[in-house]
Amino acid sequence: AVRSCLWFTYRSGFDPIPATQFTSDAGWGCMMRSGQMIVGAALLRLKRAELAAAERGTAEGTRAAAEAYAKEIRALGVLAEEAEEPAEGTDVPTAQVPAAQKQGMQ
Repeated sequence: AVRSCLWFTYRSGFDPIPATQFTSDAGWGCMMRSGQMIVGAALLRLKRAELAAAERGTAEGTRAAAEAYAKEIRALGVLAEEAEEPAEGTDVPTAQVPAAQKQGMQ
């Protein structure tokens, strides 16, 4: 049974990428989405054991699950994109590192 699923989809409605008229990544964003989905799925698999401990209802398991969840949220933040900020030196936007990671993954 599916318990959770990460959903990465095409973006649209952003300002045109410099030197192009692209306001959507439909048609070429599939490589970025595929990579994001692979990394996201791997992160979910790595956390299953910790989350299973919480489902058993132990205090240690609950604490481990909370820590795992916090790590997962930080890790998934790496996959987030900032639509207004294309990567330097490219004409296509790529996954941008969130400010928290730029400052040492607080």
